[in-house]
Amino acid sequence: MLAFGLMSLIPVQNGLAVEESFTIYNPTLTQDKWFGTYYYRDGRNNDVLKVGGWGDGYYTIIQMPISVTVPPRVIITGAKLYLYSYGSQRPTTMKKYFVRDPWSENSTTDHWSVRVWDQGPIAGTPPQNGEFEIDISAEFSAWYTGQYPNYGIVLVPENTDNRFNTFLSSENNRGFGKPRIVVTYERLPEFKLPLPGGIAWRLTVEAGGKQFDVETAKDEYHEDEKFYSLDFNREWVNLSGGSFSVMTDPPIYAAASGVIVSNAYSSANGWYVMIDHDNDGKLTTGFQTKYIHLQEASTIAVGNYVNQGRKIGIMGNTGISLGDHLHMSFYYRNKGGNPIEGYDGSPYLNALRMEGKSIKSYKLGTTWNSSLQRWTPYMAYPSSNTINN
Repeated sequence: MLAFGLMSLIPVQNGLAVEESFTIYNPTLTQDKWFGTYYYRDGRNNDVLKVGGWGDGYYTIIQMPISVTVPPRVIITGAKLYLYSYGSQRPTTMKKYFVRDPWSENSTTDHWSVRVWDQGPIAGTPPQNGEFEIDISAEFSAWYTGQYPNYGIVLVPENTDNRFNTFLSSENNRGFGKPRIVVTYERLPEFKLPLPGGIAWRLTVEAGGKQFDVETAKDEYHEDEKFYSLDFNREWVNLSGGSFSVMTDPPIYAAASGVIVSNAYSSANGWYVMIDHDNDGKLTTGFQTKYIHLQEASTIAVGNYVNQGRKIGIMGNTGISLGDHLHMSFYYRNKGGNPIEGYDGSPYLNALRMEGKSIKSYKLGTTWNSSLQRWTPYMAYPSSNTINN
């Protein structure tokens, strides 16, 4: 019998809309076969794959290569296996199992000795003829990250009442329908600090809410959905060091190119602008940044594309604010998340970099100022951003 286990992999978040993709199609390196619990126990490696049964059960086991060629600095958001259903009679729903041991399509016995993990039901039922997609995002993630070796999956029928699925295998010679995997991914923007470049700017609140003037307390406006937020004030210093100076009305530049999706006012944020960085203008995909407490409304209308370095406003003190500063928030699919509470969006946001540093690497560094009787931030971070209209 197959060594069916009870453990399941943790699913990954899937893409919701426009993404880039890469197709894995390599019939030569694909292994696939089907076998039965009564008939065909020794397995069949021919031009079809069967799942179903009539009292007994037919299983399919398939392993495809997972090497991908994607641009650098991307996050893989999902993977789907596509099989071509060919003349399936009374198709059945299926479950999938994650294979833990190596096997060969030429062996007549090893498919009965592999250990597997139950991954739950597969959504939908195959058509009689046509392509059928199976979400293997969790499985692909485990293989791609090296968490587990890639030994493929097993497809198991949920019914053995004379229902059958027939798929074309990697050995079929019909000229179409061989198995393939489509991997979806999103590019990671390379952000620049959204203030004038060539100098360094003082950070006053770091990601997670640590404030400059209270060593242990946190800023409630930098927690939960605004966990991945940074505050910078008007103070700057030369890259070579020295004393801080104060700039009057510092301009705010777009940290990366994108589409303006918000240009509005709220009682908490004051005047603010939000940019969508995968350029589709949708908050359900990609990364976004928000620029809060601007001095006045931005002159750029919603829907307009902006280059990295485009001036989108002026640092201000509107909304709930105690002085001129920029509150900058990072979002993935319009969620900031709080990794302390286990929000699973944090791995995507943790992968972001601004000026080559991760967002969570922007730390305050504070020292006690005896004359002011308060903690004072001493860390300043360089900007390479330049105006680009």
